[in-house]
Amino acid sequence: MSDRQSKLNQELRPIVETLGYEFWALELVQSRGHSLLRIYIELEDRHINVDDCARVSRALSERLDAIDLISEDYHLEVSSPGLDRPLFTASHFARALGEEVNVQTHLPIDGRKRYRARIQSVEGEAVTLNFEKKTLTIRVDNIAKAQVIPDFSKPRVARVNDPKPEEQGDAPSEGADFDPDTQ
Repeated sequence: MSDRQSKLNQELRPIVETLGYEFWALELVQSRGHSLLRIYIELEDRHINVDDCARVSRALSERLDAIDLISEDYHLEVSSPGLDRPLFTASHFARALGEEVNVQTHLPIDGRKRYRARIQSVEGEAVTLNFEKKTLTIRVDNIAKAQVIPDFSKPRVARVNDPKPEEQGDAPSEGADFDPDTQ
């Protein structure tokens, strides 16, 4: 993590946590004079929704304006890590124990940097992966990128406070008039 990312993490994490969310991770992606600051948030008791992201985004925007750590143009994105969640820390890997993941290492191991594997164990900062009938243990700091591969064959686990399908508001209710010209 760069020095600027560490400072952003130090400034923004407490705001997210004060609002009652878990600060999953921060990514700062820079490209030709423009940056994307992506903040992942999580809740234990329900899934993240658009209102959660908007609430956190407003609070973070105020702090980002005050500390001015990003001098170039940037876009702030607040989201859930999602089903295909990125894994950044040993605790993230521990929470995904048994899951299948795509892992890319910073340095090649036996001439290879990309693995599709199952997380077997996590001990300290070391992650043990099973792939192709082999086992490989990698330190988290040698992992450039890791992401859970969603298993859609497993039923989705509903969380306690998730809205019921009829409360989600994605579609007009039965019998409601729908005028595409006003949508």
